[in-house]
Amino acid sequence: MEDAVLFSLKGQVAIITMNRPHSLNSMNEALIDGLHEALTKVEKDPAIKCAVLTGNGKAFCAGGDLPFLETLADTAVKKAFITKVGQVAKRITTIEKPIIAMVNGVTAGAGVNLMLACDLIYAVDTENIASQKLAERLGGVKKETKNTLPENIIKLSAFIKLKS
Repeated sequence: MEDAVLFSLKGQVAIITMNRPHSLNSMNEALIDGLHEALTKVEKDPAIKCAVLTGNGKAFCAGGDLPFLETLADTAVKKAFITKVGQVAKRITTIEKPIIAMVNGVTAGAGVNLMLACDLIYAVDTENIASQKLAERLGGVKKETKNTLPENIIKLSAFIKLKS
């Protein structure tokens, strides 16, 4: 089985890649544990000056893995997992090193929270960023969503080219 999160270094930059492309990098226990482990490496290694958080495949992160959540025993276990997911976003906001979201595609639900927790966001296409709360506030109008995103999102295609 492949690792749910990949960690590599390019000079002084840590690359954290959510690696569940078959499920659009949706969050399960392995992915959340992997993110916590990667963030600990970033925090503790003085040689790392910043980190890039991205997703493998055509998605950044589609939020919670609904089939996984359905397998959890009861409401208390589900709440504990959701708390653990929230702790990842909180850690991103409290790490003293910059964390950059490299949003390479679909981003939804709790994936939007991860993205917004980062210090800077490079987005390939803001049309693929969906938040249920934003959609509800906007009466379900998807096109308006991109206009409500924070100013720290830079459309990647207008700024840099990604190379594999």
